[in-house]
Amino acid sequence: MNRSGLKRGLSAAAVSALAAAGLPLLASSASANPLTTGLDADSLTFYSQYTGGVSAEDDGTNSTISLVVGGGSNVTSVQFQASFDGGAPVDIGSPTARTADGVFQLDWTPAFPAGTAQVSFSAVPNTGLAHTVSTGNKAVRSAAAGTTVELGTEGERGVFQSPYAADSGADWVGLTGTTSDAGDVVLSTRSANPAQPAGTATTGSTVTAPATHGQFAGIVDIDGYAYSAGSESNQIVFGAATTGAGATDDAEASSLYLQTITSITASASRTNVPTGGTADVTVTVKDQRGNPVANALVDYNTPDGSDAGTEPDDSAAAAVRTNAKGVATFPGLGKGSYTFYANTTADVATQGAGDVAASPVTITEYTPVNTSLVASAVDGYSDFDLDEVTGAENGDDFVATLKDQNGGPIAGQPVEYSWHFVPSGGGTATDTAFASAGSTNAQGQVAIPFPAAGAAGTYTLNVRRPNVNGTGLLNGTPVTVDVAESEITFEGGNSVNAPVNGSTTIKGTLALVDGSGPLGGRTVALTYAPGSGDASFAATQPSGTTRTSATQATAVTAADGTFSVTLTDPTVPPNVTPTPETGTLTAVATGLNTGDVTPGPADATDSITVSFQQPATVGRIEIGTQVLAPAGTNVTKAGPGVPVDLDITVYGTDSDANPANDPKLGDVPVEVTVDKGFLSPNAESTTDLTLAADHDDAGDLWGYFQNDGTDETVDTGDAGAGLGTAGVVAAIEKDAGFDDDGLTDLTVTVKAGSVTKTETITYDVRALLNATDPSFERAAGEPAGDVTVGDELGFQLYVHDQFGNLAGDELARVSDDSPIADFDTDEAADTTLTDFTNSGPGVTAFSDAPTTQTLTATMTPGAVTVNGTGDPVVDNGKTVAVDSDPITWVEAPSTPVAIDARLTGSNKANGKDKVTVKAPTTAEGAAVKLFVVKANGKRVLVKQGTLDDKGKVTWTVKDQNGKAKTKYVAKVASTDLTKADTTNSIRVK
Repeated sequence: MNRSGLKRGLSAAAVSALAAAGLPLLASSASANPLTTGLDADSLTFYSQYTGGVSAEDDGTNSTISLVVGGGSNVTSVQFQASFDGGAPVDIGSPTARTADGVFQLDWTPAFPAGTAQVSFSAVPNTGLAHTVSTGNKAVRSAAAGTTVELGTEGERGVFQSPYAADSGADWVGLTGTTSDAGDVVLSTRSANPAQPAGTATTGSTVTAPATHGQFAGIVDIDGYAYSAGSESNQIVFGAATTGAGATDDAEASSLYLQTITSITASASRTNVPTGGTADVTVTVKDQRGNPVANALVDYNTPDGSDAGTEPDDSAAAAVRTNAKGVATFPGLGKGSYTFYANTTADVATQGAGDVAASPVTITEYTPVNTSLVASAVDGYSDFDLDEVTGAENGDDFVATLKDQNGGPIAGQPVEYSWHFVPSGGGTATDTAFASAGSTNAQGQVAIPFPAAGAAGTYTLNVRRPNVNGTGLLNGTPVTVDVAESEITFEGGNSVNAPVNGSTTIKGTLALVDGSGPLGGRTVALTYAPGSGDASFAATQPSGTTRTSATQATAVTAADGTFSVTLTDPTVPPNVTPTPETGTLTAVATGLNTGDVTPGPADATDSITVSFQQPATVGRIEIGTQVLAPAGTNVTKAGPGVPVDLDITVYGTDSDANPANDPKLGDVPVEVTVDKGFLSPNAESTTDLTLAADHDDAGDLWGYFQNDGTDETVDTGDAGAGLGTAGVVAAIEKDAGFDDDGLTDLTVTVKAGSVTKTETITYDVRALLNATDPSFERAAGEPAGDVTVGDELGFQLYVHDQFGNLAGDELARVSDDSPIADFDTDEAADTTLTDFTNSGPGVTAFSDAPTTQTLTATMTPGAVTVNGTGDPVVDNGKTVAVDSDPITWVEAPSTPVAIDARLTGSNKANGKDKVTVKAPTTAEGAAVKLFVVKANGKRVLVKQGTLDDKGKVTWTVKDQNGKAKTKYVAKVASTDLTKADTTNSIRVK
């Protein structure tokens, strides 16, 4: 063990700063340790290519070959070179600079000349050719023969310096990565520090479906690493190598920092288990930077048991080490509360003060009840080839799953099943009697056999948990599948043309022969016979396809049953005339077994002839258009949801001037683009259109189609009536161009060879399928709120199509609910047309007297929906009605007029004063105040009142002046019709 320390003379503050940064605080001096340490200042050394071979096979991360060298302090750049089969070295890539982790690295995308058997890599430093280093010859392994690896350790990497006595001072580093295939991976250090590595570690790389590449994680002990005593980087190079005949390797540099266990989290696979059940708990340990800590010891304790102690009861089970990803797993824990902790000191017997603990995990129990029983296909498929479910394949495709009220599996319960069968092509449906499938296993599942005498048709599997001894019958959820023979078809038919010395991608489909369903997730074996040519499977293949050799590949079909493969014809020098060639591509569904133990026999196969040839000279292009409108709608124009079928014909040229004699050209790639809207698969009628995946259920609004983007390449047909023709559908949905006048132009551009042709198609929103979101609104500029009698109020009627475009010029009948108010429309017989943004008001409301009025517009646009087979269903009787907001008609307010209010008064026999205010009757309701005027002129309010319908108000006022006279004056307030006024003053004795 070698633990270098800080140099003498560092202050306490400096030591604290280094600790905060994660740098080691060690006891004795040591030399600096970037990767330059120990290397001659001008020299290089290879850290990669330690095994005997290299390969371009995808390692699960990329398809590159990593070249990694270290260089002395004078080296600032490195040029990598390759020598193929002993030839002169050629530069690969550009000169590379030193990385932050101290190496010179090139991730080279291989470009091996055809037939290369060996390659030697060399690295030339800026310090001179004399310091060039080489790997020596390495075997070039094919994808089928090689096993490639990618080590994911670039950048900073944490080191856990173990405090545990059992580890004898080990320095643990977790390493992860990917491989092309399953198998062992040997992990090691490649750089000179540590001088005497603690050893290598071998870990397994596993492939977990649906992944097709392996993943590995392992832990390496770098005990003996000489850490920097200053601020220099702690750099290191790790290596990973696969094993066996196809071994290859990878190397990556890292910069180390020391880890401190800082956090720990624990989570259970389930926290509520059935009686007697258990759960697995996953614990993750991380350092001060949030990175995983490898090989840390994790244990747990539980609350006090029956003893009287105050300390928690520590687990009797052995502590568990974290893996390279900082994860420790504790399986099979039952009911209870558990506190997991990571040991941070040498005391590992119990939880200590310095240990880091997670929040407690509590697992409870419940009594399970049979709640749900579901039949299903093991792989989730709804379509099967007969060979997948019959004969040797019978018995492992269908299961019934029994779960309790919490979704947990229930074991040991009996299950019965029955099959309902509807033959393909018609015939009498049959049902088998319910039979026992056995009892559910620990996963709550029991396998269901397929009918032994399987025939093509639709099968529904019914399941139930029988009523045993009065425990209750539980009927399950059935599953329905289609079963028939399958076939492979190529999109190009029997033959396809490709550019000589170019590439082509060929698409095929695996599906049932009756067209009832695609077979997704199946493996198709692809073989290419090049004949006398040299075309082969390209190194880069479409998603789902794996090249195993120049003439062999495998493809996994997509959910829609499709697969693709790319062939390439090698280029030739400019002075060499290209040579046309023809080969045969064959596809075979070799294992229609849905992942079963025993592969089923293949009965689906097809071949296509591929001709690499000089492209024919295109003379002209013709574009035919056809509006695909649902029958019965009276729609004749293209519009939103009413697409256009584009029929494209490509012609060559001949020796005469008559274009009618020009030949149609087959297998010509045709590029189609649209400047708005989108393209959809070819269709010759509405029943051929491909609906969008989320708009294809019965009852959905019809008119949403599969969106394949604004550009697509299609090939012209190569035989029969389809010779020289290709098709695609141009569709449009929401477009702002519709809102002003209902029209928008879509430009189609078609290019074949050197010829380009455009076609402009006008789409009209009046081709309305489904009306939505109607509104009957006051026109712009019209007043809000109440409207004065005698004025006119303009309205506009709006309706949208299903995509949100304004749909103008739809006929509507207008009515109202008022016997007093009325309206006019711009069309005959109380009708109007719905508006665009540029339309004026089409409806005018008016009234001669106060009232309320609501306008109603009723349209009959019809509706087009999707039926059970995805075809349009037309309902021409569908109506849409919309009301305006209520209109309140009011009289115009009069201008208040001046009044003459008069005050009179007299003294009554009882000594009280009688005072009266008289004003015009129009002042009815006006508030009146009566004041006494003191000698000093001050007014004192003595009475208040309101003018009656005769404009009069009278008060009796107690005489407080004796025989003297009292002076009175009154003020009349304003009303909506009259102005305020002050009366004359009077004196009453």
